[in-house]
Amino acid sequence: KVGDFHKLHNGWRLLRDRNCIKVELRKKIIKNKSVELHLNIPVIYNKYKYCLSLSKNKLEYGLINNYESVDWYKLKNRKLEIRLWRTGDKFQPLGMKGKQKLSDFFINQKVNGIDKESQSVATADGEIFWVCGKRIAHWVRITDGTEVFAELSRSLI
Repeated sequence: KVGDFHKLHNGWRLLRDRNCIKVELRKKIIKNKSVELHLNIPVIYNKYKYCLSLSKNKLEYGLINNYESVDWYKLKNRKLEIRLWRTGDKFQPLGMKGKQKLSDFFINQKVNGIDKESQSVATADGEIFWVCGKRIAHWVRITDGTEVFAELSRSLI
């Protein structure tokens, strides 16, 4: 059925996705420990490089989810970390009134099981503000009162 894995003896895994079969050689090691995120200091976490910088102007990225602008004052003086998502994690996606479990968010976004295993989130004092590469949380959004913008980026290494 959809979502089932089949593991082969030579290290390959097959995932039955909605309309295809995804194949992966399981040789990468996924780091489970969180790393701190600081201004202007790139950090490597699993297969991505993350950066956080400040700007006086909002950059227009359109639909590129690996680059996000958020309100810096909502993150300032908080401990910022990148970590893997965990079962039971919740956040309030941009534009939504209530919170949603990340597992439900992934179903709605049609994230497959292989990608879900290495999905990272950015947190501020433990509260998710970015499902990296997917969506920011509503509480860090840009408003008319935003004065300083935090630019988040994620790129493959």
